[in-house]
Amino acid sequence: MQKIVAKISEEQKQNVYNDLSEAGQANGYFYLMVSLSGIVATLGLLTNSAAVIIGAMLIAPLMNPIISGSLAITLGDTQLLRRASFAELTGLTLAIVLATFITLLSPTRELTPEILARIEPTLFDLLIALASGAAGAYTITYHPKSSALPGVAIATALMPPLCVVGIGLATYEYSVVMGGFLLFLANLIAISLASSIVFLLAGFTSKFSGEKQEVLNVRQRFTISIALLVIISIPLITIMARAIDRNQTDKLIYQSLTDNLQIIPRTELVSYNYQKESSGMNIYAVVRSPEHFTPNQLREIENLLEHKLKAPVSLQMQMVRVAEVDRHSLVDSSIEERVVPAMALSTETESSSLTLNNPEKLIEDILIEKSRVSPDFEWKTFSFSYYRDTSTYRVTIHLEPEAIIDSSLTNLLTNLIEDRLKRKVTLSIIQPVVKESSEVDEEQRGEEDAIDSSDADSDKKI
Repeated sequence: MQKIVAKISEEQKQNVYNDLSEAGQANGYFYLMVSLSGIVATLGLLTNSAAVIIGAMLIAPLMNPIISGSLAITLGDTQLLRRASFAELTGLTLAIVLATFITLLSPTRELTPEILARIEPTLFDLLIALASGAAGAYTITYHPKSSALPGVAIATALMPPLCVVGIGLATYEYSVVMGGFLLFLANLIAISLASSIVFLLAGFTSKFSGEKQEVLNVRQRFTISIALLVIISIPLITIMARAIDRNQTDKLIYQSLTDNLQIIPRTELVSYNYQKESSGMNIYAVVRSPEHFTPNQLREIENLLEHKLKAPVSLQMQMVRVAEVDRHSLVDSSIEERVVPAMALSTETESSSLTLNNPEKLIEDILIEKSRVSPDFEWKTFSFSYYRDTSTYRVTIHLEPEAIIDSSLTNLLTNLIEDRLKRKVTLSIIQPVVKESSEVDEEQRGEEDAIDSSDADSDKKI
């Protein structure tokens, strides 16, 4: 163990100090690399390209001032700490401004998965930063020519969170701003503390820096760093707990829906989302099924979800009807006829929360709309048949005897139904004939006369 973290010689200490003092300065090279890496990272985030984002991590110089500041904290070198802090502050400001400007000029400002992956940092991100900071400081101290530094730059990922902040500012998504900045701040604090511990173990002390007066001793400086680490851990733990709870809820909902939708065989869950509210949980699901669900079946699924989730559940389902279709037919038989009463359809539509775009529903909607526009148009039932050989629907509408219609009704309804069904339609309208009262009286008198004459004939025969 001593060989791995052994104290280095005074000459090695001086070399490390000189290298980090130069690397942590804010000069033209530093700002140029910050600008280039910021442009690359922003474009990679907007285009959702992980390879481009990795390239930006490799050329970003933001880790050098952080490790330089860590050495300054270990040594108590206030001058070096001021230079490193100034470089880091101006560098991150430049990166945020560039990201905001590029996003404003971009034709697309969609929050891609690469952006969303950096707005909810967890405790794991903090642990990654601690390990990365220790690896970076150890490599610089003991193996400055090692090839591990590019890997450390990728692991720390300092530039992408800053670019996420700029993208959030450009899109007015302040939750994105807060999430990206929290991730950067967690990385900064963790890298700084881990690097300081490595430098302390390597033998860097306040005596080496040459400063005669110290504002704070080593113990006080590390106490402040550890306190900052604990403070930044609190929101990360909260976000992590929320993410774990969300994942568990997602798994429960998905498993419950997948299992319980088999009330109707061959039903498939397409997608779902949910919202938690004080009164319970609202779940919205899209499914494919050969049959429609009844309200009772939906309530049964709700009960099972409530049992699993231990909370009230309101389930709303959008259903995509599944049918076997080929170029010859839409239905199994050559002719399929269905007779649909008007009142039955209206009652079914009102009682069910599911709306199906099947032929009878489309025809019914047209007739209901026509009844609303023309109150004199009163229909009783309708029937339709589909002929697969001609791809034609034959629709028959049965009107009430008192309905009043005009000559253009047939053409109007035919055009409307064809537009909805996307098929040729042959329409027939049947209306019972209403007989006038005088005609009814004459018919009744004729029947009575016929009865009287038959009685007279009977008397004659007797």
